[in-house]
Amino acid sequence: LKLPADISLSFGIASSLLDEDITSPSNPLKRGGALRVTASRASERLSFNFLARLTDSSFFPVGATPWGRIRSDYEREFAMERSDEVLIEGIARPSVPPSEGRYELELSASPFKSLKLRTTLSRTEEDYPDELGMDFDRLFWRQSAALAHPSLPTVLISGEMGLVSREGERDYSKRAGSIEISKSLGPLNARLMWRGFRSVDLNPRDGFDRSASRSIGRGELGILEGRALTLKLSCELEDLMRFGRRSRAGTASLEVSLRRGSLDLRGVLSRRRLKAEGESSTVNLADISFRSSMGEIATIRGGYRIDRRLAPKRIEQFVKVPKGQGNYVKIDEFHYREDYLDGEYIKIVRTIGDFPVSSVEADLRLTLRPPKLKGISLDLSTSVVDEQEEGDLFKLYTFRNLRSDRTVYGRMSNRVRLDLFPSRKLRGSVSFTYLDSLNRRTNFLSRRLSRKALRWSFEWAIGGKLSAFQNGEISSERERIEGATASSMIEGREGSSEAGLRVRIIKGAYVEGSLKLDRNEAVDKLLPGSQTSASMLSLILRGSYPLAGRGRFMISYRLGFGRVRGTLPIATYDLYDGISHEGTISADWWLQTFTGVILRFNYRFLAAKGRGFDHRADMEAVAEF
Repeated sequence: LKLPADISLSFGIASSLLDEDITSPSNPLKRGGALRVTASRASERLSFNFLARLTDSSFFPVGATPWGRIRSDYEREFAMERSDEVLIEGIARPSVPPSEGRYELELSASPFKSLKLRTTLSRTEEDYPDELGMDFDRLFWRQSAALAHPSLPTVLISGEMGLVSREGERDYSKRAGSIEISKSLGPLNARLMWRGFRSVDLNPRDGFDRSASRSIGRGELGILEGRALTLKLSCELEDLMRFGRRSRAGTASLEVSLRRGSLDLRGVLSRRRLKAEGESSTVNLADISFRSSMGEIATIRGGYRIDRRLAPKRIEQFVKVPKGQGNYVKIDEFHYREDYLDGEYIKIVRTIGDFPVSSVEADLRLTLRPPKLKGISLDLSTSVVDEQEEGDLFKLYTFRNLRSDRTVYGRMSNRVRLDLFPSRKLRGSVSFTYLDSLNRRTNFLSRRLSRKALRWSFEWAIGGKLSAFQNGEISSERERIEGATASSMIEGREGSSEAGLRVRIIKGAYVEGSLKLDRNEAVDKLLPGSQTSASMLSLILRGSYPLAGRGRFMISYRLGFGRVRGTLPIATYDLYDGISHEGTISADWWLQTFTGVILRFNYRFLAAKGRGFDHRADMEAVAEF
C-alpha cells in the first residue's frame, strides 16, 4: 500500500494446518501462523525502514515460495548479525523449530550530498519448548557513516554492538567496527584501514568460552594506479585471540602489475612474521598471476601462490528443520545432498580451533580456438591446493609431496572440455574431469575422495521444427572416511544416458519425449554384504506453451521402471524399485481486469515403492492496485 509522503506499507498473514498421521482419527492437528509487517519512507534527506515478523513453532509453509519460506531473510540476518558466531557459539541447536519474533528499525539521513548516516536497531527472539532451556534473545545496534567529498579524503566508518541472552540471562556480548580512509594525490593513492571484532563471554557456567577478538590494521600506497605499470606498497598487522590462544602476524608486501598489449601480469612478494603459542617464524610469500592471449587463437592464464597462515579446524553440523525449509536431505551418517524441495536440514559451520600451515596453490588454464577449425573449441585446466602442517617446504612448493601424511587439506583437479559446432544443425560438447582431494580439518575426520567423470551432450536439428538430443555421464568414485567411532570405504560407479526428440510447435513452445537410463553401483569395503546396485529406465515427457504473451504453461511426467538390490543409501537415492511416477505442472498467467493480476500455480506429485503418494500444490495471486 502506497501512502502520501512517500510512505509504503505491506502486511502478510499466513496460516497452516498439519496432520502428521491421516490414518489416526485421534491425531491432533497442528495449527500455525505467521505475520509480517513492513513500513518504509524514502526521501532525499531522511528515510526509514521498519520490519516486524512473527512465526510460531507450529507454522509449516507447505509448498510455499522461497519468499514465503523467508530463507532469504535468514541468510541476510546471518550475514549481518551471526557471521562472527561461527567463531564464538558452541551450543548445538535443537532439532525442533522455535517460535520466532523479529523487529528491525533502520534510519538513514543525508544532511549533505557528501555525507550519509545510517543506524539500525534490531531484536530477534527465539522461543523453544520449556524443557529444552534454549530461549534466545538477540539485540543489535549498527551504525555507519560515509563521507565522499572531492576535496577531502573519503571516509567510511561502521560499528556494531550486540548482546545475546539465553533463558533470560546474558550469554555473551560483542562489538565490531571498521574505519577506512583513502585519498588520491596525483599519481599516488593512499589508503588506511582498520577492522576489529571482540566478544566477551558473560556465562562461564556452560563450560564454553566465547571470548574472542580480532583486529587488522592495513596501510597501502599505490603508485601510478590505472597505468601500464602499477606499484603498490602495503603493511598489515593482525592480532587474533580465540580459544584461549593469541597469535600476531605482520606482513609487508610489494605488488607489481604490468599491462602491455595482450599480457596482463601481476605479482605480490611479501614477508610475514607470525607469532603463536610463544613461537615465532618469518617466511617469504608469493602470489603471481598472469593472462595472455594470442589473438583469437588461444588464451592462457595461470597463477602460483605460497603462504603460511593459521588454518581453521571446523565442525559441520546439520540441523533438522521442518521439511521443505532446509537445503539438504540426509543420505547416511557421512553424506547429505542439496535438495531445496524436500530439504529438512540446514548446514552450520563452526570454527573450533586453528593451527599454522604452509600452503601452495597453482592453477593453469588454456583455451584454444583454431581459426581454420571455427567449429571447435578446446579448454584445458588444472589446479592444485595443498596445506601442510610442519611439512617440507621445498618439496611442498615444488609439488613433490602433495596429499601426504602431513596434509591438512589438499585438492587436485584436471579438466578437459571440447565444444563442437561443425554446422548450424549439429552442436555438442564432451568433457572429462579428474578430482583427488584430502580433508582432515573438518569434524575430526579424514576424508579422501578420488573421482573421474566423463560427460557429453549433443543436439541435432533434423529439419524444420524437429530436433534430437542425447546427453549422458559416466563416473567412478572412491571415498575413504576415517573417524574416531566410525569409518567407511565406498567405491561406486554411476552412469546415466538420455536420448529424445524435441518438436518446436511455435515460437517459445515445444514438446519433447525422451528415454533415460540411470545405473548406480556401490559397495562399502568395511561393511560386509553392502554391495548395492540400482537401475531405472524412465520415459520422460515435457512440454511448454506460451499463453498468448500473458504467461506460460509447463508440464512434465516421468514413468520409471526400477530395480534396486541392496540397501546402501548413497547408491539408491532418487532411484526407486518397481514402477514410479513423478509429474509437475506449473502455470503463470497475467490477467488485466480493473487492475493487473498475476496468477501462479505449481503442482508436483511423486509415487514410488516405499514412499507412498506425495502431493504438493501451491497457488498464488498478486494484484497491483
